[in-house]
Amino acid sequence: MIEGVRGHNYKVMAEDFVRQQQLRPSKQKACFHSILSFHPSEKPSDRIMKEIAEKYLQRLNIVNTQFAISKHTDKAHLHLHIVANMVNNDGRSINDSWIGLRGKKIAQQLTQE
Repeated sequence: MIEGVRGHNYKVMAEDFVRQQQLRPSKQKACFHSILSFHPSEKPSDRIMKEIAEKYLQRLNIVNTQFAISKHTDKAHLHLHIVANMVNNDGRSINDSWIGLRGKKIAQQLTQE
């Protein structure tokens, strides 16, 4: 699933991310990357994984921005890679304060749900 970037080729996707990041050149870390992993016995549908990833981004307040979500099956467990631009579509920085801790807590909440 992608939003605001061309997903057919990783090089042009990167160009799209950089173009938007240039709206806020002072933003030090303008790329967010996270992995959501599922237990090996879990086999959620693509629809469920999409819903989980969208909730994850919304709860982190990573909204109104470019993102790409990619399902990987290269390990024993299914997992999603999420990449998002921390410069939003209006050229404003998205708050990344304590994002690692916040992301961990949100992932735990989503697991419980």
